[in-house]
Amino acid sequence: MESINTFLSGTTVTLVLCAAVIILLLLVIILFLKTSRQGDEIRTLNSRLTRFMRGSDAQSLENDIVQMYSDHLKIENDIQRDREDIFALQEDQQKAIQRVGIVKYDAFSQMGGNLSFALALLDNNNNGVVLNTVQSTDGCYSYSKIITNGKPDVELGKEERQALRKAMNLYSEGEVEDA
Repeated sequence: MESINTFLSGTTVTLVLCAAVIILLLLVIILFLKTSRQGDEIRTLNSRLTRFMRGSDAQSLENDIVQMYSDHLKIENDIQRDREDIFALQEDQQKAIQRVGIVKYDAFSQMGGNLSFALALLDNNNNGVVLNTVQSTDGCYSYSKIITNGKPDVELGKEERQALRKAMNLYSEGEVEDA
């Protein structure tokens, strides 16, 4: 019995030592892999640093940074100027002709072909003009009437009212088709 105890205690110690050696070997392999990976990362960082610093000393690098900051300020000023220009263009665009309405008609029922027309030209605030061109056998006559905030300065004829309403998108489909 004593010999079995001696055998088991020797074998147990050997097994425990073998297990410990295997665990230590696994830990060494894991540490080697991690160290290798970190070495790759360090080489990558060194490569990037070398490229960044190539041909530069501290003074020239500082000059580069100052130049970049100066360029950045210039770009910011340009962006602000562009915003102001865009705002000015948008303001000007409000005064440009944006709404048009035209109604063709036969003024005297003698010419045929609807050669006469009323043309409304308005800006975004419904300011502009209504032009009425009347074609007859005697000639062609044009009249203009000023429109301010959608209101004429003098009374409009039927076709002129239709052209104005069409330009202001205040017409019904039947009204425009009847013109």
